[in-house]
Amino acid sequence: MSVRVGWRAWRLAPVAAGAWAVAAVATMLPEAAAAGLATVLWAAALALLAVVGQVARRRRGRTDASRWAVVAVLVLVAGAATASHVAFAQPARADAASQGLDGGRAVSIEAVVTGKVERRADGRVAFDAVASRVSAGPRSWAASADVTIRVDPADVGGGAPLDVGARIVADGTVTDGSPGDRAVLVVTASRGVEVVDGATGVARGAGELRRGLVAAVRGLPAPGSELVPGLAVGDTSLVSPELDAAMKSSSLSHLTAVSGANCALVVGIAFGVAALCGASRGIRVVVALGALGGFVVLVTPEPSVVRAGAMAALAMLGVALGRARHGFSLLCLAVAALVVADPWLSRSLGFALSVAATGSLLLFARPLARGLGRRMPRALALALSVPLAAQLACGPLLVLVAPSVPLYGVVANLLAAPAAAPATIVGLLACLAAPVPVLASGLAAIAWVPGAWIAGTAMTFAAMPGGQLPWLEGLPGVAVLAAVGAAVGMLLGLSDRAIRTRAVAGVIVAVTVGVAAGAAALAGAAARWTIPPVWSVIACDVGQGDALVLRSAGAVALVDTGPESAALTACLAKAGVDRIDLLVLTHFDLDHAGGADAVIDRAEVVLHGPPESASDERLLARLEAAGARIVEATAGMAGFLGEARWRVLWPRADSRAFPSGNDASIVLDVRGGGIPTSLLLGDLSASPQRALVASGSLAPPYALVKVAHHGSADQDPRIYELAKPAVALVMVGADNTFGHPRVETLSVLEHLGARVGRTDQDGLVVVWQEGDGVALWREGGAVPETGAGGSRGPPSASDPVGRLVGMAAARSTTAGRSASSRGRGGARGGATRSAIPQLSWRDPQPAPIVLVSGPEEVCAERAIAGVRDYLRAEDPSLEVSDLRADDYAPGTLLAVTSPSLFGEPRLVRVSGVEKCSDAFLNEALAYLAAPQEGATVILRHTGATVRGKKLLDAIRAGEGGGVEVACPAIKRDSDRFDFAADEFATARKRIAPAALRALVSAFADDLTELAAACQQLISDVPGDLTEQIVERYYGGRVETSAFAVADTAIAGRYGDALVALRHALASGADPVPLVAAIASKLRTMARVAGSRESSQALAARLGLKDWQVDRARRDLSGWNETSLGMAIMAAAQADADVKGASRDPVFALERLVTVIATRAPYGS
Repeated sequence: MSVRVGWRAWRLAPVAAGAWAVAAVATMLPEAAAAGLATVLWAAALALLAVVGQVARRRRGRTDASRWAVVAVLVLVAGAATASHVAFAQPARADAASQGLDGGRAVSIEAVVTGKVERRADGRVAFDAVASRVSAGPRSWAASADVTIRVDPADVGGGAPLDVGARIVADGTVTDGSPGDRAVLVVTASRGVEVVDGATGVARGAGELRRGLVAAVRGLPAPGSELVPGLAVGDTSLVSPELDAAMKSSSLSHLTAVSGANCALVVGIAFGVAALCGASRGIRVVVALGALGGFVVLVTPEPSVVRAGAMAALAMLGVALGRARHGFSLLCLAVAALVVADPWLSRSLGFALSVAATGSLLLFARPLARGLGRRMPRALALALSVPLAAQLACGPLLVLVAPSVPLYGVVANLLAAPAAAPATIVGLLACLAAPVPVLASGLAAIAWVPGAWIAGTAMTFAAMPGGQLPWLEGLPGVAVLAAVGAAVGMLLGLSDRAIRTRAVAGVIVAVTVGVAAGAAALAGAAARWTIPPVWSVIACDVGQGDALVLRSAGAVALVDTGPESAALTACLAKAGVDRIDLLVLTHFDLDHAGGADAVIDRAEVVLHGPPESASDERLLARLEAAGARIVEATAGMAGFLGEARWRVLWPRADSRAFPSGNDASIVLDVRGGGIPTSLLLGDLSASPQRALVASGSLAPPYALVKVAHHGSADQDPRIYELAKPAVALVMVGADNTFGHPRVETLSVLEHLGARVGRTDQDGLVVVWQEGDGVALWREGGAVPETGAGGSRGPPSASDPVGRLVGMAAARSTTAGRSASSRGRGGARGGATRSAIPQLSWRDPQPAPIVLVSGPEEVCAERAIAGVRDYLRAEDPSLEVSDLRADDYAPGTLLAVTSPSLFGEPRLVRVSGVEKCSDAFLNEALAYLAAPQEGATVILRHTGATVRGKKLLDAIRAGEGGGVEVACPAIKRDSDRFDFAADEFATARKRIAPAALRALVSAFADDLTELAAACQQLISDVPGDLTEQIVERYYGGRVETSAFAVADTAIAGRYGDALVALRHALASGADPVPLVAAIASKLRTMARVAGSRESSQALAARLGLKDWQVDRARRDLSGWNETSLGMAIMAAAQADADVKGASRDPVFALERLVTVIATRAPYGS
C-alpha cells in the first residue's frame, strides 16, 4: 500500500507527536518537575539551534540532514512550550488541591460552566466548569481552577438553564481529580446546583437555539427524533440509554459527536454561498471563518470540535494566502498548536479518536479505495474505504474502553453514511430556525426521516448475534489490534503484484485474529482453572465498588454488582457462574448497583435495600420483568443458600433514623454450608454500626467480615472488636480519589490480627473454609494462606487504636458539625482529652450515657430531641422522665432508670448539671459504674461553671459507655451562616445565597428565632427559597427593618433612614433589637476599618464572610476614625436609653439615626 505524502506533509508529524508526548508526561508532573522538564527542553532546543546555524553557514543549500535538524528543533520548541504552559498552570491547580478538601468534605463552589452538560450512565449529569470561589465551613477563598461537577438533574435549580456560560453555585462534597486530569477537583453536588446567572451574549443565544431544536423534535416518533439534535449540533440529551448502547455497539456513535464532517459542511456551504454572491476570495474566507466560529460556539467546544475547527481555520487561512496545504500537514499543525495551547487535550480520548480518524482518512482512505476498487465496483470501494480506514485507526484506542471489536461496524457505517449529511444539514437549519417555531418544526420533521434511518440501522445491527468479537484487554490488546489493522491495510491496499507481502499480511491477520479471539474466549475458562475450585466466597475486582459472590452446595448469591457491568461479567466468567440464585442489592448507589445489567436476566430472587429514586424503582422493575422475584429486606428476614443460612441484620423496618442510602444498607449474617461465618456490612457508617452493636443481633465471632464502605474512616471499631474476624475483605478501587481504605481502619484490622484482602492490590480475592481455619487466596499473590481465625482480643481503653478512629471525631468544630476528638470541657479550664465518641448535635445517637455539653441551647435542644426521637422510633413505648440536677431528691436517678414491670425502654433527661447538688453528683458517679439495662441518661451541662467537672471527667474517660454531643457557642456571623445553611441542607431544601444572607441578617442576634424562621420556611414553602420569599416573610420584622435603617443612615441618606425607622416602629418593632442591629453593623465597620489585608485573609481572621468584609468596606466610604467612634458612642448611649435610661426610646432611636446619617456630633 503506497501512501504518497511528500516531505512537506510529513515534516510536522514529529512536531505534533513530540508536543503530544511531552504534554502527556508534563500534566502528570508537579510544578517543579514540569518546570525542570521545560528548562531542559528549552536548553536542548537552543543548543541544537546553535549547531544547526553553524552547519548552515558552512554548507550552503538544503539537505535532508538540515531539514531533519530543523524538524528536531521544532520538536524541542513545541515540547518546551507545552511543558512551560503546564508549569505556569500548576501553581493555581496545586493551590486548589492543597486546601484539604479531599475525602468528601462539604463545600460550596461558585463557578462558570465551560463544558457541555452531559448525562452519565447513572442518571446524573456532569459538566466542566472553572471555579472562582470555594467555601468550606467558615473558610472562603478565591480560586481559579478547573472542576468537574456531577449532579442529579432534579437537584438543579435557579431561574436560568444549566448551560455553557452560566454562573452557578454547587453545594456538595469534593474529591481531588486524578493525576493528569484537567479537573483539579471533582464535585458531587449532593446538595444541589443553583444557576445564579444564565449565560450571556453569544453563549446565551447558542443555548437558546439548541433548546429550540430539542423542543422542535420532541413530538416526533422515537428513536429517530432522539438523534436529530445530536446529528446537527451534538446535543445527545434526548438519546435514550438503549439507543446510546445500540449506537456504540454498531460503531455509529461518532455520528452524534460533532467533528470534521460537520465543520467541513458548514465551511463549505458558507464559502459556496459567498462565492455565489460574487464575493472575493478574501471575503469568502472571512464568511467561512465566521460561520465556523459561530458553529463551534453553537455546538460547544468539545475536543473533536476544537480539532476540526482548528484544521478548517488553517485551511481557510491557506486559501486566503493562496498556499494550499496537504490535509495531513494541516492536521499535524493543528494538533501541535492545540496541545501547546491546552496540554490537557493530550489526555482526552475524544481528541485522540478524532485525530486518529482524521489521519486515517487523509492517509489511508485513498489507497484502500484503490485496492478495493480492483475487487469491486469503484463506487462501493470508495464508500467502504472511509469507515474501514476509520475503524482500523480507532479500533486500538477503543479497546482501552471496551475490550472487543465490532464486526458489523463498517457495514453499519456504509448503510448509515448516506443519511448523515442530510440529517445534519436540515437539522442545523432547524436549529437556526428555532426563533420561528413553525419553520423549525417543519425542518425538524424533514431531518427526522434520515435520523430514523440511522437509528433503525443502529438498533438492527446491535440486535444481531455475534456483533462483538472479544479482544485482549489493555496495552496488549491495543498492540495486537494495531498490528492486525496494519496487516489488513496491506492486504487490501497493496497491488496484486505484491503477492508475497499480501500473503504474509493475510497470514498475520488470520493467525493474530484467531489467537487473540481464542485467548479472549478462553480467558474466562483459564481464569476459572486458576481459581481454587473449593472457593465459597469471591471478592470481585470491580474497581471502586462492591461485588461479592457466595457459593454453597451449588447455589450462588451475588451481593452487589459493582459500578459497571463489564468488570462484573469478567469476574462471574472467571468463577464459572451463569445463574444467580440470590441477588442482594444492599443499596442503590452506583458503586453497588451500577453493574446490574450484567445479571438482569440471571437472578431468581432479588433482595434489596430501600429504593431512593425513580431510577431505583425502574431497575427493580427491569429485574422483575426478567423473571426475578423482588423482596425488600428488613432485619429479621432469613433464608437458605444451598446448605448455608443467611439472616438480615439491618436495616430495621420503617427506621426513621436511617431511612435510605449507605446507612440503610443490607447487613447479612451468613453461616454454614461450607461458607465461613460471615458478616457483610454493606456501606454502613459509624452511627448505624453503633446501633447494630447495641441491638444485640450480632452473633460473633465471625471468620470473615466484609469491611464497610470500602474501608473509609467512618467506622465504629467496636463492631470489628466484637466480630473478631480472621479475614477482612476490603473492596476498593486502585488509585481512588477518596483515600480508601483509610489507614485508621486498616490499623484497627491489623490490631485485631485479621488478614486483609484488598481488591485494589490483590485483584480478585477468594476465601473458603479449610478445616477449623479459613483459607485466603489472592489473584495477584502467592499460595493460599490459612489461619485459625480469631483476633488477639479487643484493645485496651488506653490504646489509641481501641478508641474511635476517624469517624465523627474528625469533623470540624463549625456550627452544625461535631467537635473534634478533644471533648469540649464543661469546665472553664478548657478542653480535656476524651476517650468517648464525639457526635454532632445534628446526628446524635443513644448510649447508656449521653453528655450534651456546651452553651448553645438551640443545638442542645436539637440533640436531646434527636436522641428521644431515635429511641421512640425504635420503640414507641419509650418512657421519658425529666430531672433537675440542682433540685435533686436523693434516689430519684435510680428510681427512674430501673426497669418497669413491662420492660419499656427509659429515657431520663437531666438538666442543670453545671449547678448539680452533691447528692446528684455522688449518685451519678455511682450510676456510671453500673448503668441500668435499657435506660438512656442524657446529662445537660452548659459549661457555665466548673461544677460537675468530676462527673464529666469520668464520663469522658469512658466510664458508663457514654458519648458526648458538643454544642459550642454560635456567636460569629460565619457560624450563624453555616448553622442556617445546614438547616436547609438537612431538609434537602435549596435556598439562594442572597436569601440566606438576608435571613441570617434578619435574625443576627437570636439563634433561637433564626432556627424557628428556618423551620417555618422549610415547612411553608414548597419550592426553592429566593430572596423575595424571605423578604415577604420577614420584611416587616424588626431586624430586617433595622438593617434597612442602618444601611440608609450609614450611606448618609437621612430622609430615607427616618422613613425606614418609622416604618419599622409602625410595624411593631421593639427598639432594643433595632439598636442592637445598627450597632452590629457599626462594630463590623470598626473591625474592618484600617486593615489592608485581602478580603479573604481579613474575613478568616475576624470570623466573617468575604461578602461581609466587602460590604463593610463599601459602607466605610465617607467615614473616618472620628466619625465612626462618634457613631459607636451614640449607639451605646441609644442602647442604654431604649433599655430604660430614657423615658422616650423612640426619640433615642431618631437621635441615633440623625447622628449616623448626618455625621453630627452627639448631642448637637
